[in-house]
Amino acid sequence: MTKQTKLLIWLFLGGLVFRLILAFNAYNTIVFDSKGYSDFAIQFLLGKWPIDCCAKNMGYGAFLAVIYNFFGIENLTAVRLVHIVIDLTSAILLYETAKKLFNQKAALFSFIIYLFNPFVAAFTGLALAETVSIFLVSLFVYILSRPALRTHAFLWLGFGLTAGLLLFTRHSFYYFLFVFFGILGFGALREFGVFRGGKLLAFLLAGFLLASSYSLIVNYKTFGKVSLVPPYNLKYEIIYLNFFRWKYPEVEFKGEIPEYGQVVQSYWNTPLEGKAAHSEKYKGMLLARLPGEWPTFLSNIAMNVVWLWDKDHIYTYVDKFYPWDQWPMRILNITLIGMWFVGILRQVGGKGKKVLGEPVFLFSTLLFCYITFLFPLLSNESRHTLVYYPILSLWAGSGVELLISLLSSSGLTRGSSVKMRNGFPPEFTRRGGRE
Repeated sequence: MTKQTKLLIWLFLGGLVFRLILAFNAYNTIVFDSKGYSDFAIQFLLGKWPIDCCAKNMGYGAFLAVIYNFFGIENLTAVRLVHIVIDLTSAILLYETAKKLFNQKAALFSFIIYLFNPFVAAFTGLALAETVSIFLVSLFVYILSRPALRTHAFLWLGFGLTAGLLLFTRHSFYYFLFVFFGILGFGALREFGVFRGGKLLAFLLAGFLLASSYSLIVNYKTFGKVSLVPPYNLKYEIIYLNFFRWKYPEVEFKGEIPEYGQVVQSYWNTPLEGKAAHSEKYKGMLLARLPGEWPTFLSNIAMNVVWLWDKDHIYTYVDKFYPWDQWPMRILNITLIGMWFVGILRQVGGKGKKVLGEPVFLFSTLLFCYITFLFPLLSNESRHTLVYYPILSLWAGSGVELLISLLSSSGLTRGSSVKMRNGFPPEFTRRGGRE
C-alpha cells in the first residue's frame, strides 16, 4: 500500500468521524420540511402513490421510504448513517473527478476540503434532501468528466438517469437541466453529426424520462396534467414577497414576517381549482407594483443573493453554538468561495476559450449563475445553495494548489521568482492546467 493510499484512507476515516460527530449533534426532531418528506415516505409504505400539487417532487420521500422499510419509520439514526455513507461517496466521486480534471495534488485538496466541510457534513444529520441532492450533483460532474462520455451511449443513459433523479429530488433544477441538455445536445450534433449525435441524445432522454416516469404518471393520474414537477406552485406569491425585506428563519424558529404567513396560508387554504387564479392575482399585483417600486424589489433580491451564499451557522433549526459560530463559519465560507473563484480563473487562464468545450466547467459556471440569479427570486435560505458545495470544493482544490505553487515559486518558501508566460504564471498552464 502506497503512502498516498494510506493518506487517503486516513482522510476518509477522519471525514467519517467528523460526520458522525456533526450528524448526531443535529436537531433530533423531524419537523417542517423534513416532516413533509417523512409523511410522503409513510404514504409510499402504505402502498399509496403520493404526489404534491405545489411544492415538492417525491424523490427524497421515496428515498426515506426505503430506509423506513428496512430500519423502521422515522428512524433518524438510520437516516443519518445512510446519509453519511452517501456523503462520503460524494467525496470519492469528487476526488476522482478532480484527478481527471487537474492533478493528484489538486485532487487531494478537493478531497480534504469536501471531507471536512462542516456545512455539508452537518446536514447529514437532518432528514432533508440536501445530502442526496449533493450526491447526485457529484455523480453528475463525475460522469461529465469521463473521456468516454464522448463516445459511449450508456454513459449518456447514466447521465440522463442522474439528471432525472436530481429533478425527481429537487424540482428547482427544472429550467437548468433543459438549458444544459440543449447545450450538450447542440455540441453532440455539431461534433458527431445528426445520426451519432442523435443516438447519444436519445440515450440521454431515455434515462431522463425513465427516472421521471413516476412524476409524469402520477401527476397525470392525480391532476390530469403531464408534468415533470408539481403542476401548481406559488412562485408569483413568493416573488411578490420580495417587496419586503426579510430573512427566512433557519435557526431558532423565528424571523418570518406577517405578510409571508398571510400569503402562503392563503394559497394553501385555496382549493385546487382556485390555485391558478390565486397565483394570477399575485402576478397582477407584482406587475402593478414593479414600475414604482423596482429599486426596493431589486435591492431585496440582491440581499437574497447574499443570504443564499452566506453561511453563518453550522446547524439548521437549532444550533447550540449560535451565535458564537457566526463569524468563524462565515469566514470559512468566504474563503471557500474565494478559492473556488481562483480555481475557475486558473482554468480560464490555462485553457482560454477551450474551457467552453469542457462539460464540467460549463456545468459548474452555468449552475452557479442559475443559482445566483434565479434562486433569489424564490428563496433566501442558505441551505438551498448547499447543492453547489461539491462543485465549490472541486474547484477550490485547484485554487489552493495554485496558491501553494505560487507561494513556493515566489520565494516565500524557496527564494525563487516566478517567470511569467503570456501574462500568467506557469502554474496556469498546468492541466487544470498541465501543458
